Amino acid sequence: TLSSSSAASDVYKRQLMYRFPQDLSGFCALSSLDLSRNRLTHIPPSVCTISTLTALTLTSNRITKIPAEIIQLRHLVELNMGVNSLRNITTILGELPELRALDISNNSTKAELFDAEFTFQCLSHLESLNMRLNKLNIVPDDMGALKNLKYLHISSTEVLALVHHLPALETIEVSQVNRTKRFISCLLYTSPSPRDRG
Repeated sequence: TLSSSSAASDVYKRQLMYRFPQDLSGFCALSSLDLSRNRLTHIPPSVCTISTLTALTLTSNRITKIPAEIIQLRHLVELNMGVNSLRNITTILGELPELRALDISNNSTKAELFDAEFTFQCLSHLESLNMRLNKLNIVPDDMGALKNLKYLHISSTEVLALVHHLPALETIEVSQVNRTKRFISCLLYTSPSPRDRG
């Protein structure tokens, strides 16, 4: 059974939960939920009814898509879905008005990560984005819409070519792209700081 924490920021974590509860309505103050490594193939519908969630971690599962029901999490600030099987991500994430940090790393190695109609415009409020270790043959060319993005973790030269359009960017981490390290250093050095931009 589930039980609420008495801590100010409630956190629930359970390993290998094979039979997920159908009703979580009793968790009316839960702010953080970690369901990592539970062999989930989808996001349980009951999770999307916890309207108080500000952080949701679903790493190392087998989830293939983000359901439309996730828009019920109107206060979600951080969504971590690294190491799953996500593909063809749609603009549904743009319906989360408070989302500031998104981790979709290490998901799609064979199929495209983003839906053909996906645009970064729907995520213009993001401050942190991790999408390393994914197949990114098709990268939306409107990354400049991420005007509030401060942190970016990538492993694709296609994405790297677009980062100069990000005015608030402070940190870039690049995995498995050794030959571009010199370019990255130059880019970070010449990018104006928030203070310079005045």
